[in-house]
Amino acid sequence: MKNYIGMKWSELTEEEKEELLRRSNVDNDNVDKRTGECIVDLTDTLSVEGRRIFENDEKIINVDDDAVIYNPCEGVVEWRTPQEKWQAKVGLISKSYKLDRQIVSDFKASCDKAGVTQAKQLEKMMKQFIEGEIK
Repeated sequence: MKNYIGMKWSELTEEEKEELLRRSNVDNDNVDKRTGECIVDLTDTLSVEGRRIFENDEKIINVDDDAVIYNPCEGVVEWRTPQEKWQAKVGLISKSYKLDRQIVSDFKASCDKAGVTQAKQLEKMMKQFIEGEIK
């Protein structure tokens, strides 16, 4: 079976959505009586937030396109872009610092002139500092 964990509902094909919903289950005791909001158990290990509504005496389950599929045993997974998934896989993080505006501007200009990215240059200087090459 395809790994759906972390995928947005909109990323699934119509066939995949139909197949998952055909086998789904909603715990009647945990449906918001006013809004119909509920957890849709797609399988034993896949769930998604949804909404159950009634039309013509028929129960219909709606899932928003932005809803993220998760394993209920592991908890809700935040949706990430492919780039964010890759960055997490290779161990990249985002870090922010408060620095003097002129230094930042000069640093950017120097990196542009040298044809290197600011991130790569900062990484290089950090490694040199860690290894004791610069103080």
